[in-house]
Amino acid sequence: RMRLKINFLVLVCSLGLVAPVRAQANNDDDLDRKLKTPNYYGGTGVFHLFDPDTLRIKDYISGIQVVQYHRDPLDLRIRNAIATTAYGVRDRLELYVSFYGASEVARRDLNAPLVTGNIELAPIDHINHLSQLPLPPWPFDYYPAFPYLAQKVGHDNADGYAGLKFNLASERRGNPLGLAVIGEMKINTERSPIILFRGTRSGATEGGFRVAASKQLGRVKWMTTTGLIFNGGALYPGGRNFALPNEWQTALGAEFRLSERIHLVGEFYNQQFWGHRIASIHEINPRDIAIGVQYFPWTTFGLIAGYRKFLNPLYPHSDHNGFTVGFHFRKAFRWMARH
Repeated sequence: RMRLKINFLVLVCSLGLVAPVRAQANNDDDLDRKLKTPNYYGGTGVFHLFDPDTLRIKDYISGIQVVQYHRDPLDLRIRNAIATTAYGVRDRLELYVSFYGASEVARRDLNAPLVTGNIELAPIDHINHLSQLPLPPWPFDYYPAFPYLAQKVGHDNADGYAGLKFNLASERRGNPLGLAVIGEMKINTERSPIILFRGTRSGATEGGFRVAASKQLGRVKWMTTTGLIFNGGALYPGGRNFALPNEWQTALGAEFRLSERIHLVGEFYNQQFWGHRIASIHEINPRDIAIGVQYFPWTTFGLIAGYRKFLNPLYPHSDHNGFTVGFHFRKAFRWMARH
């Protein structure tokens, strides 16, 4: 099964490597639009930030990132291998997709049960027992992204994202700042209770919109992205649903050009739950910081490595250090482009 996961990730990125392209001169557009990296969702940007500028028409980026971060309650350590592809549909329009494969969610608070009742959910023994519970029972602790985590460590694929980014304003066109709107959907790829109780996905389809803005000041490009994400109900065995909270996600960061090929990046990220109450003893709205380095040995290839820190943990003495490492290829269907 692990071999199938790895093969799928390689296949997604291979789509970006085997497509026919035509070599083009480096002066057919500004270099800034070539030195792009994918963010966690698949669009051009970094970390949780979206760059308001889009890929050049017919350009596309494919890559893989491996990410580790932490969440509470339950002292969770989450790891994802993310395969992404972004494509310049028009000069101002970018399409992106991503798939979260080979995911791991480890519950490190092993002393307290998920449910303080007659049934201990970690480790899982009888899914039939779980299906009889009016989930979520009280008291109950869970992080909304993983309401089915019923094991100490869950291994499986997760879901994917698909979205469109439309550029409204760009400094390269003479506007005072960069501005874009993004529409996005996270696609639930699994309904089987056996798979859901592996704990790596929410079991709900979600969607929403974001606004991204940027301003170039010397060598520093300041960026911010904020948006509302509307979560559907998680499907529980027997066809029952329970509501998951919606999210207000905000990221603020910057990109500093040390040189043409080396960029320093950083962000502050805040995730605020709203709407439906979280049926949890402890309600944690997570905040992170991340810093990293982007290196572009060529305009068609880039690397990223970064450090991530969970800022408001419920367990202050636990390890809350994370990371991001990844690479991408940028190619172009220039033979399809109109000149």
